[in-house]
Amino acid sequence: MNSAMKIIILTIVLLGAPWIYAEVDATLSEKTTHELTVEQTTALEAAKTLDQLITDNKQTEALEFGNEAYAQALAALGKDDVMIVNLGLSLGYVLTETGAYNQAYEIGSDCLSRLEKKHGTDHAYLIPSLVLLGAAQSSEGRLAAFKRALALQKKHKPEDRLGYAELTKIAGRYLSYQKANREEGIKLLREALDLFKVEYGDKSVKLIQPMMLLGEAQLEKNSFRASKRLFDRAINIAKKSGDRYLYADQLYIAGSHLMNNSFSSETGKYLQKAYKEFNDLLGPDDFATANAQLLLSEFYVRSGKVKKAQPGLLAALNTYKDNSDHRSRKLSALSLLVESYELMGESDKATPYCQAIGEIQPWNDDQEVRPIYRRRVKYPATAAQNGYRGYVVTEFSVDKNGFVQSPVVVDSEGPKSFEREALRAISGYRYAPRFINGEPVTTPKVTSRIIFKMDRKPRSP
Repeated sequence: MNSAMKIIILTIVLLGAPWIYAEVDATLSEKTTHELTVEQTTALEAAKTLDQLITDNKQTEALEFGNEAYAQALAALGKDDVMIVNLGLSLGYVLTETGAYNQAYEIGSDCLSRLEKKHGTDHAYLIPSLVLLGAAQSSEGRLAAFKRALALQKKHKPEDRLGYAELTKIAGRYLSYQKANREEGIKLLREALDLFKVEYGDKSVKLIQPMMLLGEAQLEKNSFRASKRLFDRAINIAKKSGDRYLYADQLYIAGSHLMNNSFSSETGKYLQKAYKEFNDLLGPDDFATANAQLLLSEFYVRSGKVKKAQPGLLAALNTYKDNSDHRSRKLSALSLLVESYELMGESDKATPYCQAIGEIQPWNDDQEVRPIYRRRVKYPATAAQNGYRGYVVTEFSVDKNGFVQSPVVVDSEGPKSFEREALRAISGYRYAPRFINGEPVTTPKVTSRIIFKMDRKPRSP
């Protein structure tokens, strides 16, 4: 064995995902007196590399590297080797951040199983795996996993107040995302905020994240004013800290959350300030500036100020260019440009952006094709007055410019006025055309289903 591949250590610290603890992350410590094998060393080095990719915010690379490294570690070490736990936890973090919850749950379950076999079911080493399971599960499983993690933290690390505060914050964050657990999540976030105040005082930057998370949770309860007060407190702390990036980032986060609730001028002020701060601090070509510009432009589109949105969208596109880590934002900018031109009645100007989306995002024959822009469907007045419900399925071609051609009704339920309205609306939809050999082509037999549904009790036409 190459001497460089031999590692003799007294203490092995397996670092978990960086979101688990602020001070110690997810820690699994084990004293050993033997040398690690080449395979174990490789797994540990892979975990360090993955953690660095996560730290550098290289999500696409982290996901690709993590999946490959974890598969290789499983093949080399076997399912029960505890040495790959930290690699699994870090990959689980990336998977939850990219929405691959089923895979994250499977990995979290495997990590927990390995640790329980080695240390039993009542050990602090289980906490990081339980946090991953909490992040990846549905409401009931999420609450149970976090409760168990918190109980283990209290029992085995009673002196670690900061560790408990961090864990409480994380549990509160994920629980507040789900309606069934929202009240429990808000309770934990308030507890975390109080713990941080005791530890750091009421003006510390350490209070910013729990304040912002609590504000987000309150917004989910439609408590706009309570949420705004928390955001403003956090933003004020950031501003007084003198850290301009931190200040701009909190403005951006607050604006993005408030925009999900309201397109008022108040929301716009947060986004305008965020963009100005990032632009002044980092310049127009920085990704943070582009992200703020994109969000502000989306606000303009949603609030009816379409013309104000287009320069910002074009500037953001120029910054993203071919950067793969910003592919989703590039697609968002292109979609908003299509929508803005359609809203202005300038459909031909939307065409190059429809085609750009089609070139970036290939068609998937196994999935329903979704339009980039939907013309608003108007509920026929007589049908609305009578509470009629129904649906209309249309079939049509999408030409190389993304326009709908020759729509026909293939199935429907309800009055004929539903069919007329569905055909009118669908004729104004815009799609990203299919590309074959680098060229846009017409695609036949595309279908769309429009549902007409009122809240009042339905009646038969």
